[in-house]
Amino acid sequence: CRESCALAVLLGAKNIVFHSSCFPFLRGGYLESWVDTCAEFYMGLAEQYQTHIYIENSPDLDPQPIRELMRRIPDERIGVCLDFGHANYSRVPIQGWFDALGDRIGYLHLSDNNGAFDDHLPIGEGKLDWEEADRLWRGIGKDIPLTLEVGGIEGVERSLRYLKERRYFGME
Repeated sequence: CRESCALAVLLGAKNIVFHSSCFPFLRGGYLESWVDTCAEFYMGLAEQYQTHIYIENSPDLDPQPIRELMRRIPDERIGVCLDFGHANYSRVPIQGWFDALGDRIGYLHLSDNNGAFDDHLPIGEGKLDWEEADRLWRGIGKDIPLTLEVGGIEGVERSLRYLKERRYFGME
């Protein structure tokens, strides 16, 4: 993580995304320890490198670990990167992710899948409800970065075409 931050600063990147890496089947004391350790670590990175850090929902099955982490971190330079594809195969509908994390979502990853695996399909080629995703994004009410994670140039072109045809995510 420190090497990633140092490289990001060197390259002039404004945002860094890290996977949460919280083992999804443990709660209680483990989760509390994970929250305390990660909160201290990420706040230290944000301070040392003067950058924005976003914690992505991976491999999370529900928003609880990241919600607890965000409750522990008052630093506005640290927020959530919501990966729609990861949310689509979790145990919680996408609306639930926005309900739990909405005010801290500051970055989005877009890809599609069939609800079981992280397929990184082009947008519109899986089972994700992109109309609902767009509605939820609009509800955030702020301009945030989006990254297409769709497996190459051809996937990006198909995804952009799909989004533009429907005017989703401010694509015109």
